[in-house]
Amino acid sequence: TGRLELSAEVGYMDMDFNSSELLSAFDSDGMYYGASAGFVENLIQDLDLFANIQWYRKASEDISDSLDQKIQFSAMQSLALRFGADYVFRSLDLGGLTPSLGVSGLYEFDGKSTVSVDGMSNDDASMKGMSGRGEFSLIYQNHDSFLPLYTVMTVFGQVGKREGFGGEVNISFQF
Repeated sequence: TGRLELSAEVGYMDMDFNSSELLSAFDSDGMYYGASAGFVENLIQDLDLFANIQWYRKASEDISDSLDQKIQFSAMQSLALRFGADYVFRSLDLGGLTPSLGVSGLYEFDGKSTVSVDGMSNDDASMKGMSGRGEFSLIYQNHDSFLPLYTVMTVFGQVGKREGFGGEVNISFQF
């Protein structure tokens, strides 16, 4: 059986950039917001296939790098298709936490930002292209009938256009 999912999201992003070729490094952070819509199909018990379209936006930012250059990013906007599978090990109980493994692909349609360094405009920074992601999650569900919260703590790695690793904590109210 399948289900449709809609979501709105607000979050905080922290990114580190380091290039040995450019001899430059900087940290970028800030709030972002977005929305997604898609479907989830339960293929067999504990195995879900999913696909969704995601839209996110992050405000413009002025930062300085390790060479003391002033870098300006225009507002960044992302439109992407995400698809993949999640397997939840419901038979395992790790002190109230349930483990899950997931793999997904992400195709970025847009993902551009205009960048200038010390006032000189450069080519648009683009995330357009394909990325892959693997993740391990621990899921906690409080089973409270008044306020049923669902918490997922995830660590992930990415390859392709987006590279790196990270972590997420998602808390949702399900009704």
